[in-house]
Amino acid sequence: MKKLAALFLGLAAVVPAGARAQVSVRFSIPLPATPPLVYVQPDVQVVEDYDEEVFFHDDFYWVRRDGRWFRSHRPRSEFVFVEPRYIPAPLGGLEVGRYRRYRHHVGMAERERLRREEFRREEFRRNEYRHLHEAEYRDRERRRAEELRRFEGERRHEEALRRAEREHHRAEAVRREPERRREGERHEVRHEVRREEARRDEGQRQHQAVPATNPRQQHNAPNGKHHDRDQNH
Repeated sequence: MKKLAALFLGLAAVVPAGARAQVSVRFSIPLPATPPLVYVQPDVQVVEDYDEEVFFHDDFYWVRRDGRWFRSHRPRSEFVFVEPRYIPAPLGGLEVGRYRRYRHHVGMAERERLRREEFRREEFRRNEYRHLHEAEYRDRERRRAEELRRFEGERRHEEALRRAEREHHRAEAVRREPERRREGERHEVRHEVRREEARRDEGQRQHQAVPATNPRQQHNAPNGKHHDRDQNH
């Protein structure tokens, strides 16, 4: 265990202090939203009169710290470490510290050219941003149109189902109409039979309700008639 610790200590002593230090691969610089840029080479610009050398090349802002290069797409975005093999050649040959607080006095024609170039760059960025939003808008409209078509298809399918159901009920009613009529006729016949039975039962009840005549009155009734007939003679 002690040998392993000694080996680690030896390796730590051999490795340089700069290599042992943790490299910050992301950081920000308090640059203005549109920093003033001046040309130092045909394709390289630097932020004018700034405490740190901030270059602009190939639509990126570049910063060199401790021999390492970092870049950012926007002046107020984070700067990210870039490996040496990806460093553009025009930046690699720049002298360290020469363009710190750099001031470049140019004539009116040069300033106008720089202003136009900056305007073209900003116009390109605005067009890129607009095209991106137009693509998002077209994609959103396409999804919305697809949703409307799907909803319209579902609505038409439901209407077709309801129409088929109504046609089925109508055809079923037409098919059952003769049977319904026959059932109505049978019901009428049964009702007539019940009425006839009710009338017959009513007649029987009335016949049974008539009081019976006394037999003696029935026997004397003819004699009385003969007696009246004799008196008339």
